[in-house]
Amino acid sequence: MIVGISTPRDRPVLFKTVGTAILLSDSYEYVYLGAGMEMAMYLTSRLWVSGMPISVGELMAAFILWEVKQHIKTCGGETVIYRVDDAGNLQYRGEGDIRDFQDYFSSIDRQVQRIRVHTANLESSNQEFEQKLTGFCEDTRALRKIRLEKLKSEQNLKL
Repeated sequence: MIVGISTPRDRPVLFKTVGTAILLSDSYEYVYLGAGMEMAMYLTSRLWVSGMPISVGELMAAFILWEVKQHIKTCGGETVIYRVDDAGNLQYRGEGDIRDFQDYFSSIDRQVQRIRVHTANLESSNQEFEQKLTGFCEDTRALRKIRLEKLKSEQNLKL
């Protein structure tokens, strides 16, 4: 179990259960429990940027949980994310939102994996690399545009 506590004067803290003990989390930003904890910590260390907006943190959390469920056999089940703002208000993110987050982040991750390989390939010419880099930028812009249009159409449906 993970419990967050805050007061109007103090920075929030996270407590987690470890066996029969309750410990103060080492990190304010993120904490994990269970069989997939090590993989989740590793992925987070690769993706975490201090000061990122909560909305990006939600995307990242959904992606990390999806990755862990894909690779750790004892991890699975439905994912639920709760967003807690500075005022202590909770916002529930259900399976539909989370599936959208996972799809978006995994699409971006595939783009990054491809450009990482192209960057490492020193046998390709500078012109070939520039073409790949331009393609990466165009593909990433297209993914962002599609996501923005999707969110805008969803907002229109809610009204």
